[in-house]
Amino acid sequence: MAPSFVFQTHDEVINYKGSNTSLDYIDHELSAGLDSSDAFEGPEKLLEIWFSDNNVLPENWNRNGLRAIPLVDIEEMLSLVNCQILSKISGLNCDAYLLSESSLFVYKNKMILKTCGRTTILSCIPKLASLISSFVCPQYNEQEFKNIYQVFYSHRTFMFPQKQLDTYQSWDNELACLNQWFDNGKHKSYVLGDQKDAQWHLYINGMAFEHGDTRLSNRTATDANIDTTIEIHMTGLDADVAAQYYMSNSNNCSNNNNNRPLGKDEDKGHVFGNEILKRTKLDCVLNRGTTLKHDAFAFDPCGFSSNSIVDGNYYYTVHITPEQGWSYASFETNHPCVDLWELLHNVLPLANPREFTMVICSNDNAVLERHDTASATNPSRYAEQLPQTQTQTQTVSGSGPTSGNTNGAQTSFNNNNNNNNNNINNTSNTGTGTGTGTPGINGTHVSINNTG
Repeated sequence: MAPSFVFQTHDEVINYKGSNTSLDYIDHELSAGLDSSDAFEGPEKLLEIWFSDNNVLPENWNRNGLRAIPLVDIEEMLSLVNCQILSKISGLNCDAYLLSESSLFVYKNKMILKTCGRTTILSCIPKLASLISSFVCPQYNEQEFKNIYQVFYSHRTFMFPQKQLDTYQSWDNELACLNQWFDNGKHKSYVLGDQKDAQWHLYINGMAFEHGDTRLSNRTATDANIDTTIEIHMTGLDADVAAQYYMSNSNNCSNNNNNRPLGKDEDKGHVFGNEILKRTKLDCVLNRGTTLKHDAFAFDPCGFSSNSIVDGNYYYTVHITPEQGWSYASFETNHPCVDLWELLHNVLPLANPREFTMVICSNDNAVLERHDTASATNPSRYAEQLPQTQTQTQTVSGSGPTSGNTNGAQTSFNNNNNNNNNNINNTSNTGTGTGTGTPGINGTHVSINNTG
């Protein structure tokens, strides 16, 4: 299907100023009865499906696109994934669902589903096609996925892979499942990182990545249409910091409102979650003259999740599994104007991790930055590294030795860290590279260029 018309303004315009935590939907019964005692797998599976570019919708689609799908039907789709909706907030261009296992973000033209634990995230694909046919475009069917605009599937190495269901116990199984729905001949897959350590798995597919497709590669870095996602994955959380995400410590909240009776429209998870949000300053991680809307939840006995919508269009989301032995925290945003140094300065103290991985993905490139940290609250160590991080990102997406090479290895021409950073390019200019030995921070750099 070819894109045909410009987005129209969504019928439901939500006006809000400053930062607030008013919810558009909440399941109080589920929220009050949810027990996270058996939660174990923090690292999330991430499925992102684009049906068109940001400025257009496919031909014959409902003017509200995917946002036209009713909540009850989204709940039915998520039941196939083995997760449920806790609550929902909406902005002008985005709906953010806080789930029993992570988050779902729905735009008119794309869906971003992020689920942890033993969820079966890929089970949503056929149901999504059915919902599009019912509510968005009557002509749509499963075969349309063969010509999808672009799809991403990724996850960090699971901590307990043997506890996943069969499809998710091996990367090959996941690829086979994905290629049932998307064109097997177009997909690219990567496993990045040292086999002895946690790795990052990435699958990409779609017309946007075809060789010679200039819809993405001809854009400039200042083009507002360029979509970028930044992920920070943190492990080895400091025990004292992690303790604040236990429900048993709710009496220590600065607001000290835990002992007051709950109102009929309240539940303990959302009340304590919002207190954590404010106490940790998560409500202002990207507070730079923007309007924000928040949704936060504290799990019993422990754990924390939050979604935030920025300026009605962008999101950031945080998920924390604080149990020692498999502690994990993640942060993700698609905000286009994020300063990496400022972001790390704001996010890492939320967990004070022993180790973190930063992944930067855009429709021009993706960069994986991995660091072992002696202290995640020592800003000078990050300040040393981030200028090189930004340079490396520019190197991968720019011209020079990294462009136009076929099946050959080239050393990065910006190598300020004296690392052995390599870029390997194939006929589609898709590159990968690794490097070790950063002074001050032991790390690995991996870069992918998906310009086609």
